[in-house]
Amino acid sequence: MNLRRLGDVVVGTAGDVAGGVVDPRRGLDQLRSALSARTGVALAAGLVVGFLAARSRRPPDPARLTNRAADGSPRRPDGAAPA
Repeated sequence: MNLRRLGDVVVGTAGDVAGGVVDPRRGLDQLRSALSARTGVALAAGLVVGFLAARSRRPPDPARLTNRAADGSPRRPDGAAPA
């Protein structure tokens, strides 16, 4: 990749994102035309793997490890918060 054009690419991408916010339908059409099926599958797989990796590294919620709600009150057997 030519690093001299990197600024142009960044500005163009920012403009495409801003245009996608203003007109979501056209933004999706641009994205669809820019991505091939193979790229889309790779992007989706990367998002799933990243989500699962981030979720596995998150510390467990102490309220879920006990039978207590976040405020310390006991949970009902159906999992709903007490009334």
